[in-house]
Amino acid sequence: MWNYTSSTIKPYHAFRNEFGKVVELVVRGSRMVVPSCMRQRLLQLAHEGHPGRTKMQQRLRLSYWRSRMDKDIAHEVDGCEGCRLFSHPDRPEPMERRRMPEALWIDLAIDFLGQLPSKDYLLVIIDYYSRYKEVGILQKITAKVTVDRLEKIFIRLGFSTTITFDNGRQFDSYCRSRRIFLNRTTPYWPQENGLVEWQKRSLRKRLRISQSLDRDWKHDLLVYLSMYYSTPHSTTGKTPAELLFGRNLRTKLPTLVDLSTEAPPTEHGNCDLREKERGKDAENLCRRAKPSNLGVGAEVHMTNVLLGNKLTPTSNLSVMTVTAFRITKLESHTT
Repeated sequence: MWNYTSSTIKPYHAFRNEFGKVVELVVRGSRMVVPSCMRQRLLQLAHEGHPGRTKMQQRLRLSYWRSRMDKDIAHEVDGCEGCRLFSHPDRPEPMERRRMPEALWIDLAIDFLGQLPSKDYLLVIIDYYSRYKEVGILQKITAKVTVDRLEKIFIRLGFSTTITFDNGRQFDSYCRSRRIFLNRTTPYWPQENGLVEWQKRSLRKRLRISQSLDRDWKHDLLVYLSMYYSTPHSTTGKTPAELLFGRNLRTKLPTLVDLSTEAPPTEHGNCDLREKERGKDAENLCRRAKPSNLGVGAEVHMTNVLLGNKLTPTSNLSVMTVTAFRITKLESHTT
């Protein structure tokens, strides 16, 4: 009595009325049913010439039948060393977006651009929070040169907590000494450090324009950075300068701020004014200062501060103009 629920018989139960016999072979229609002892050898013969999965399926289905044959075909193709070496790469993994850091200038991305036709390199540093970037021009990308430039930038803006970088070894020890975690990207996969790669693409565009127009690329680089710092970023909606420094930079483009002649009062401004007034009163008292009645065109004697011989007069008679507590010499003659 056949047990149709067993794992061996169950795959064939649905086709029980389609099987036949030719000599000593079991067939299903015009196709032979492959016995278990011949399955591996049949797969090896069908894979000669290194066909892919689809071609092997088409080739074997033409003359043979067995349950789960497609699964064995896939296993045979995947296990072939030659096919693995020269087949198309697997589909990429689903993307994982990087979360925005919690604060400014703590999570940075760094990379190099070059070598340029001028034999220079560009050190590109991006802040993941503000999208502010620093671009340094280097003649070499050795560890010492790179560290010296990083130190100057970090002294101005502070040391970050993490740095995302490729597998270069320029500043491993430097990051350890500054307690900066070095986050290495996957080799030969620049998309992992996509933010800095995108910024490098923008830089390359401006450098190519500058070279095509036979311009000074270093000056054009500064012009581009000025534009970048003062332009709202497409992701944050704020300018990099506003997020990092708390203010927008003044550029050649006129704004309403340019029409303001007096700064609005602030707490620190009031403190500054009080301290200046206190210092002015104390200094005037110490110098016994008093107001004068000098006016425009007044003739006064001014101490001669220029070096001369023993016969040089100690003062000159000068015609002066007085403007806003300042005296400007117009003409003078020796007395």
